Order: sequence, then C-alpha cells, then structure tokens
Amino acid sequence: STDNHNFRIGYIISRLDIFDTALATLQNLFAAGDLSGTAPLLIEALRFEFITLGMDFSFGNISGMLEHVRRKVGEPINAKQYGSYLMLQYALGKYHPHITYAIADSIGFSSINADQKSVTVGVKYELSYSAVLKLDYLHIGSLKETPGFFLSAPTEKDSASIVSVALDLVF
Repeated sequence: STDNHNFRIGYIISRLDIFDTALATLQNLFAAGDLSGTAPLLIEALRFEFITLGMDFSFGNISGMLEHVRRKVGEPINAKQYGSYLMLQYALGKYHPHITYAIADSIGFSSINADQKSVTVGVKYELSYSAVLKLDYLHIGSLKETPGFFLSAPTEKDSASIVSVALDLVF
C-alpha cells in the first residue's frame, strides 16, 4: 500500500448446512418434469471457498478500482463462479464521471448461473463532505444464454438497462 494504490486479498473457507429449495425444484423438474410436492433439499456440510484479489489506485485526477473474485461450492452442487470488474473515474472539481465494466461467469451446475456482463456509466456530484448525489446508467447482457440475474434464460441479444439516482449520506 502507498499513497497512490492499495492492494487487498481475502480468503475464506466454510462448511454450512443449507436448505436449497431452488436446487430441489430444479432436480425434480429435470428428473420428473413435475414440480408438485417439491420440498427443500437439505445439504449438510456444504463447502464454500471464496477468494478475492483487488486494488484501488489514483494518479492525479484519475482513480479506479479493479477486483477479481472466485467462489467455489463443493459437492453436490460442484460449481465455480468467477467475477471481475474495472472502474475508472475522473475528478472534475465536485463532479466525478465514471465507467465500470464487469463480468460474471459460472462453471458447473448452480441454481443461479449468473453469467453476464455489464457496463455502467455515471456521474457523482459532491453536495457536501457527507453527501453525494449519483446518477448511473447500467446496461446488462447475458453470457452463454444463461439466466444471469434475469428471471428466464435470455438469448445473446437480450439485455436490460437501468437508470438510477441515489443520494449517499454519511452520519
């Protein structure tokens, strides 16, 4: 870590007992084509492994962040999920225009395959030392024709756009 950049790493392994209704529903649908009587599936001692590598940096008026994450889920789900993003911003007095590119990719079976890419363009405006107004435009597209964070599986041409306005306050 220096005045211009900061590195971080995180790692955790855990074993959890979970009830997975989504996984049980998918198993019943694939096995019998019937969802009636679906009960939550108890998965005991499911192993989760999570690692993240990141960096934030600033050089004059330009600053940014980048991060890569890997999540690994053990048997019986046996899935890996990778995600990365890069955010750049430029300081123009109280205005901070920014752009972010993000991608998420899954390998293996998962009740949620979040395979998607997104681009966010926006601007932050510093109202005071404890208040920031943000305006963002987010465009999300699917990868590999999986649902991603959509409710049903879109095609490669399907996408969604979101415009958001937020007020961040520090108390």
